[in-house]
Amino acid sequence: SWGSATVVSTYTERQTAYKRNNSSSNPPSFSATVSGVPYGWSSSQPSPTSSSRYVWRISRTRPTGGSWSSWGSATVVSTYTERQTAYRLHTSGTMAPTFTASASTVPTGWSSTRPSPDPYARYVWQISRTRPTGGSWSNWGSATVVSTYTAYRRNDSGSTPPAFSTIASGVPYGWSSSRPIGGLWSRLTCVEAGGADSPRRRPSILCGPALNLRPQSADWNGLLISQEEKPIRWERRRCV
Repeated sequence: SWGSATVVSTYTERQTAYKRNNSSSNPPSFSATVSGVPYGWSSSQPSPTSSSRYVWRISRTRPTGGSWSSWGSATVVSTYTERQTAYRLHTSGTMAPTFTASASTVPTGWSSTRPSPDPYARYVWQISRTRPTGGSWSNWGSATVVSTYTAYRRNDSGSTPPAFSTIASGVPYGWSSSRPIGGLWSRLTCVEAGGADSPRRRPSILCGPALNLRPQSADWNGLLISQEEKPIRWERRRCV
C-alpha cells in the first residue's frame, strides 16, 4: 500500500537588488542585514551608461514559512558597450561605399559627423562598431542607408503624382528641395450673408491657382451667383 505522504521540497523566494557604479572590482556598499532593499539600490535592473559602466546585483532568499537570509555578495551582471558610428554620402542607394572593416579609426572617406543628403549624393550610409568595457573594438559592420534625399512639388491631385525623371542627376525639373507650405490650389467656401436662414454655406470648391478669381457659375452646378443677388464673401481654406 502507499505509505504516508511527506514534504520533500518547499518553495524558496528570491529577492534581488541592483546598483550601478564605474568600477569592476569595487562593488557599491550595502548593509547585508537590512530588512528591505538596501539604501541606494533598486529592485529594477538599470542599464549601464558611459559614466556608470557596471551594474551590480545582490540577492537574498526566504524559504516558505521562514525568514529572509542576509543579502549575499555583489556580482557584476551587466557592463556598458560603447558604440562608434561613421557616415558617408553616396550616389547609390543599393551599392554601399567601400571601407576597410578592420580600420582602427574611422575609415578613409567616412566621417563621424552625420551629413545631410543632397541632390547629387542622395544617400547617407552608416557603419558602426562596438567595444565592451575593458575590451577591444570589433570590426566595422555592414553599411546601411540611414537617410535619403527628398524633393517636393505641389499638385492639384491627391491621387496622380506630378511627373519626374527617376534618373535626374539633381532635383527633378519642377521639383524643389524645400517643402512648400500648403498647396498651390486653395479651397474657397462661399458664405451668403443676409436672409432669414443666413448665413448659408455652399459646397466648397477648388479655385486656383489665381486665388483672387471667383469661380465660374459652372463650378456651382449651373447656379448663378452674383453680388447683385446676394452679398457674398469668400473664406479661403488652405489645402495641405
